[in-house]
Amino acid sequence: MKKTNLTLVAIILASFTILLSSCKEDKDDKSPVPNITNGVFIVNEGSFGSGNSSVSYLSLANGVITNNLFENVNGFPLGDIAQSMMLHNNKGFIIVNNSQKVEVVNSNDFTSQHTIGGLQGPRYMVGKGNKGYISDWFSNSIAVVELNSNTISKNISTGNGPEQMAIVENVLFVTNVGGFGNDSTVSVINLLTVANVGTIQVGINPNSIQLDANGKLWVLCGGSTGPDYIGGTADDIAGSLWKINL
Repeated sequence: MKKTNLTLVAIILASFTILLSSCKEDKDDKSPVPNITNGVFIVNEGSFGSGNSSVSYLSLANGVITNNLFENVNGFPLGDIAQSMMLHNNKGFIIVNNSQKVEVVNSNDFTSQHTIGGLQGPRYMVGKGNKGYISDWFSNSIAVVELNSNTISKNISTGNGPEQMAIVENVLFVTNVGGFGNDSTVSVINLLTVANVGTIQVGINPNSIQLDANGKLWVLCGGSTGPDYIGGTADDIAGSLWKINL
């Protein structure tokens, strides 16, 4: 279900680092928990329906990857389809899509702190202060999480299939990738009033968003293969890259 290449980038980084470290072997699933101070967390979504998702940790100090970090530390599996992970306020928030939850861990030792439920199809999460915002495909909304209690206080309606997000000052921008259909909008949410205040029209099926050093928002749109779901035919709509002037 994943529509992002962030995990792929992390895996490429892991492979390159290991190559430079004279092909050191990965630690097996029973290895001791590494010192989590300088490295990269890698989210492995697993096979749909198998409940075998996991998180690996790449140490940048020695190039060693430790697999199954969550289960090793906590003694129970992560769940079905790990979609993404956010680090915020010294905690890690692992979004587990098909298990309809977010696992909250201590980012220093990866011990389980809480499980956030009440979600239908969580995808990504961003944070600001003591609040978190989770995009939820199936409910077409953003769940507002009170991070002090790890409870959902409100749901804000968006377009179809809210996906990646970006916070700029007190505004949350949400790409609406279309879910299992199509969309071509970015929802604009005022974080002071906690309300959707409008949409920005972009290309079809926007899937990711990034703020650059010049204060511009970039939105990548995946395009569409059309009603026949076959690429290279006349009904295809090309992907596109959009710049939003704030």
